[in-house]
Amino acid sequence: MKFRTKIFLAIVLPSSALVAVAVVVALARITLEYEEQARDQLSRSREAFEGTITEQLNQLVALSKPFEGARFEEAIREAVDSGDLKTIQQQLDYQFQLVGGAPEFYELRDKKDKVLLRKSPERDAKPAPPQKWRDPEKALTAFDGHPFLAIRYEHEKGTLVIGKLITGTLSNLKKSFQIEIALVDHGTTVFSSLPDWSPAMGAEGAVYVGRTRYLAVPAPPAFSELTPVVFMADMSPVDRARLQALLFGAGGITVSILVAVLVSMLISTGISTPVETLVEAAHQVAAGDFKVKVEIGGQDEIGRLGSAFNEMTEGLRKRAEIMNKTLSPEVAEEFLKNTERRPERRTVTIVFMDIRGYTSGTEGMDPAEVMEMLNELMDLLSKAIVRNGGIVNKFLGDGLMAMFGAPKPVEGHALKAVRAGLEMQKWMARWNDRRVARGLNNFFSGIGINTGQAMCGKVGAQDRMEYTLIGEEVNLASRICGKAAPKQVLITKQTYDLVKDEIKVKELEPVTVKGLSYPIKVYEVLE
Repeated sequence: MKFRTKIFLAIVLPSSALVAVAVVVALARITLEYEEQARDQLSRSREAFEGTITEQLNQLVALSKPFEGARFEEAIREAVDSGDLKTIQQQLDYQFQLVGGAPEFYELRDKKDKVLLRKSPERDAKPAPPQKWRDPEKALTAFDGHPFLAIRYEHEKGTLVIGKLITGTLSNLKKSFQIEIALVDHGTTVFSSLPDWSPAMGAEGAVYVGRTRYLAVPAPPAFSELTPVVFMADMSPVDRARLQALLFGAGGITVSILVAVLVSMLISTGISTPVETLVEAAHQVAAGDFKVKVEIGGQDEIGRLGSAFNEMTEGLRKRAEIMNKTLSPEVAEEFLKNTERRPERRTVTIVFMDIRGYTSGTEGMDPAEVMEMLNELMDLLSKAIVRNGGIVNKFLGDGLMAMFGAPKPVEGHALKAVRAGLEMQKWMARWNDRRVARGLNNFFSGIGINTGQAMCGKVGAQDRMEYTLIGEEVNLASRICGKAAPKQVLITKQTYDLVKDEIKVKELEPVTVKGLSYPIKVYEVLE
């Protein structure tokens, strides 16, 4: 995962979590607060409704008092028996005037529930079907699809019903308590302050009318003949508040994402891009390119890091230069692989070179001049060895040791070693020519070359090692070098057998060398 992605997530996740928690808390608080208000509103409106209905029923009871006497009952009986409905209506109106005025509705029925007389505020009012009231005196009921408060007075000839239309009362309650009221008579809506509401939408809990949610509470009073009286509180304010909270949360998360994107981009420009540049440069350094430099401006921590990186690569470059002068790239690579001191047997060609007459030739010379002379000469000779695929293993004062075929195999290592020996002699001749021109004395070298098996590997202490060759074949090469005359390149038979088809040689008399009891065949390489 990239650093910029981690920064993005580090900003987005906590901020989004905080916004989400805030939204959840806000939703819970809004829901609790508004629903408590709605339930309280419904409870108060229901209590007010029941109180108002009870008060109006008591008013109707007061209107019915005159009809409880025996005299009025006798008048009704005579009127019903005679069929003189006009007389009884006059009697009823007269009695209502005595107690304060006629009711909005009254109805007289005979024993067979036939309507004998009816007065209604609705011109096209139809007789209500027979009803069995639970309360024999009063009820909240419906006539001709309208809500009424009614009381009844029963006599031996029939029933007198006195009622009051309460549509206005219900509408006033709606305005006073900001609630909706619905009355249902066995599945049929008798009254509803919501024109689009019907019983099929439900009568309890969440009720949806169009897109508006209501909290519905059924509250049938004990005296109601209607199925339920439903009170509904408009929950659109809480729904709007909840929606606003959700929109606020979505906006907060969007803002956090935008901020995270902006910050991650800024950090990417200020940190990630320089870091990626440093990582790429570090890979180049790991691959051995110590000349790489990074261009990171600024004086902040990242800028100082870039400067420190460049200082590091400069230090590594200098150390690499020193290492290249101390070790060949092949040997350095061998040490980079591991530092285990495990030698391996390998067939190699070993070259020894030694300056003849060095001691006498440098007698009386300033040591600084001697060192300068050796450095100049060794530079020429080592380059000749490297050009032919060999490695200078070590410098031996006025001589050197080179190897061909280690630490990496080299195809045709014997021939390359012989050619390197010849080239070394040529460079010495040119070097001597320059010295003669400057009035200095000459120096000549003898070179011995041998091919054979040697133990190749790291030798020394654990904290200070070198790569070298050990074995009789190495010693033999050194001994042959000691037998070589100035300007002469001698090779052993093992080397000759590998190069005889490529070079011209002159076979010499066998020589006896220290450490061996038998003579050694040697050959002089001719130009």
